[in-house]
Amino acid sequence: MILLIILTLILNFLSLISDDAKSDNYFAIKMQISNIINIYKVNVLLIESNVFYTIDGFILNRSNSINSAMHDINSFSIHQLQINLSHSINLGRF
Repeated sequence: MILLIILTLILNFLSLISDDAKSDNYFAIKMQISNIINIYKVNVLLIESNVFYTIDGFILNRSNSINSAMHDINSFSIHQLQINLSHSINLGRF
């Protein structure tokens, strides 16, 4: 962010140069600074998208783990209930 501010200030300073003093060098410098700013913006966007992708992946993995754990608990509970019912039925027959 600081780099972006500094480059913007340099661009503004270069734009203050009078028309007589402007040359090909001025336009070349201005284009280079603009390119640097654009590259910086793209890099920031890539970093932000990677961070959000990582967070989404973490949330997805976490929810999958929770769903898997809930499925295991539910399966175990149903299995335990079946055992208890069959045990109760067996006790009732005797």
